[in-house]
Amino acid sequence: MNMQRLMESWRLYENEDRLIQEKSIMKEKYPFKAIYVVGPAGAGKSYLGSQIGIPGDFITSNTDARVENVFRAYNIPLKFAGSEGEPPSDLEVLQQNARQILQNADAGHSTNLVLKGAPMLFDTTGENVTKISGRIQRLVDMGYDVAVFQITVPPSVSVSRDVERGEEGGRSVGADRVDKINRQYQQQVVKDKGYEKAAQDINKVAGGPYVTILGGGVIPNIYALADFKGKKAGDLTVSDEEAKEVGMPSFAQVKGMVAQAKKDLAGFLGGGNKNPKGQAMVAGMKALVGALGSEKLEGLPKGFSRGQSLRDLFAVRGTKWGQIPAVKKAITAMGGDPGIQVTGAVRGKKGSRYPGEPESIAQSTAQRGRKGLRPKMTKHQARGTDEY
Repeated sequence: MNMQRLMESWRLYENEDRLIQEKSIMKEKYPFKAIYVVGPAGAGKSYLGSQIGIPGDFITSNTDARVENVFRAYNIPLKFAGSEGEPPSDLEVLQQNARQILQNADAGHSTNLVLKGAPMLFDTTGENVTKISGRIQRLVDMGYDVAVFQITVPPSVSVSRDVERGEEGGRSVGADRVDKINRQYQQQVVKDKGYEKAAQDINKVAGGPYVTILGGGVIPNIYALADFKGKKAGDLTVSDEEAKEVGMPSFAQVKGMVAQAKKDLAGFLGGGNKNPKGQAMVAGMKALVGALGSEKLEGLPKGFSRGQSLRDLFAVRGTKWGQIPAVKKAITAMGGDPGIQVTGAVRGKKGSRYPGEPESIAQSTAQRGRKGLRPKMTKHQARGTDEY
């Protein structure tokens, strides 16, 4: 497999996707809003997300779906090879190298979208509360309002779903890893109420209700919410023993939490931005876009997008456009280079100016593509689990 060819294919996919997903700040319905949907494998994150009405305007950041498309295009097996403690095989090196390159490219794209204030949907297992809460904190610091939607299922359901996914030709992580992730999620998210406590702490420091927990807690997805596959609405979709592992709530309780999450989401989406920094950024970007119009620009940095990015606001400080009241207010609220501030807001490499920014094809190939070279990441990192 040629790593350069793989990266070129990804970039074509990225360019097509970018044209579809990126909008002008003037047309964004939900600028500077982000939703985190967290839950272990088989939790039904996509289904429940649709049930509470997450709008299609939100751009999903989920490397796994994109990796599956690229891997399938080049006939790379989605069941990751090797096991802990053994030297990596050629196939395992290929899988890990390819995934790391694609992760970096995806993180770079997500970073650019955050700098544009785009509405983001982060779909992740979320078992590492400290790491994800840190990203939420950075988004709030940049002006975002953030909602967190938490879902859970028993560990055995996650393992079964991973097996099914592999049999269907999708990405399979392995029973041991999936079980470990789920149990860590049960501890940190469900029992310790990690995200609920983090939301309280972030809001206290930020001085406002900028992080919203949808539904008031973690929703156990163990009932059929509607008739499907021989089940009627209200039927358990797991055994009694499995249901006990997640607290054995009644159908009425689960249905009530889903209804509350839908109501909370409507409140989160309505009424514009609660975060005053986000309000300033939106007003400043729109004012800059309007002021620039079609005027020929000189002396501005390469990549300047005529007011469509926080970097554009930062670039016009000291110019006549920087004196526009809304622009000036946004620059003051920003407090520094947004390209540095965004570090840590999305999955990326520590120490990178723009986290996740892809290395050059030549560098990636030279450093990672040699046969037999051990990748600089652990196996569970390469397999796409959240523990890194």
